[in-house]
Parts: sequence; C-alpha cells; structure tokens
Amino acid sequence: MLRCLPSLKVSKVFPLSFRFLMHIHRLFQNSFLRVSLGFSAIVLALACSARAATPDLLITEFLAENNGLTPDEDGDYPDWIEVHNRGSETVSLLNWSLTDAAGQLEKWRFPATNLPPGKFLVVFASEKNRREPGAPLHTNFKLSNNGEYLALVAPGGTNVVSSRSEEHTSELQSQF
Repeated sequence: MLRCLPSLKVSKVFPLSFRFLMHIHRLFQNSFLRVSLGFSAIVLALACSARAATPDLLITEFLAENNGLTPDEDGDYPDWIEVHNRGSETVSLLNWSLTDAAGQLEKWRFPATNLPPGKFLVVFASEKNRREPGAPLHTNFKLSNNGEYLALVAPGGTNVVSSRSEEHTSELQSQF
C-alpha cells in the first residue's frame, strides 16, 4: 500500500485530503473571482487613464495659397497650418511631426514647444525650416494648392492623429 505520510495509509488520508482540497477549491474560486474582477477593474482604469492622457491635437485649418492674408516675420506670405490643442492639458510638441508626404511621416519635426489647452498654433509651410522654440515655426515644405497629403503625426512617427488628402481649395482656407 502507498503511503502519503510516513505513518498514514492512503485510504485513511484520502477523505481528509478530499475535504481539504474542496475547501481550497471553493476559496480559490471565490478568490479567483475577486482577483479577476479586481484585475478587470485595474485594466479598465488604466485604459481610461491612458485614453484621457492621450493628447487631443488636430490640424484645424490650413491655407495652401497665402495671397497677402497672413505675413510671417520676414514680411513674406507663406502657406500655413493651424494646430489646435482640444485637450485639457498643455501638450509638449517636441518630436511631433507635420508632413505633406504619406511615405515620410516625420518630414518636419516640432522643436520643444508647448501648446496650452484650448489654444492654437500657426506653423508656416514655407520651406524655410525654422525650428527655434519660442520663434515663429516654419516647415521644410510648402503646401500645394492643387491638393496633396497633409498630416500631424505623434512622436515615434507611426501614429497619424490628423490628416487630409483631398484637394486643397486655391486661395481659400480649408477647415478640417
């Protein structure tokens, strides 16, 4: 006969072990349910907080042919793109990108610039490539009034948060 403990036979241990295992099983089921619900609540809370923490930026307007409407600091009238922070917190634009090429999502990267909640930022699309924090910003591309791709891309260069690929209207502001 097999022995579980040095002095007990299996036949005598089994009833006690079975009751003990059933008790452990019930505890485990209840604990598992509590752990599962607790884990689900934590995952849901993290998902909600991650969603809330995601910056809410959008290209709200652009002008593809600026014929004397908005001058830059040099007195020129370049194309421009307006970015709006619809969120409730200030967003650092460091390493965010603007592009006019779907295959080159990090074509022009923002410098260390903050955009407060509810505020707008105009970036000139002039090919002057100016990225000095606190100064007027200029991309390294111009917009075509015949239509092209335009996008705002989150840091990392893979998440397009706002884009447009329709034809731009010549000499008119376009709103997203």
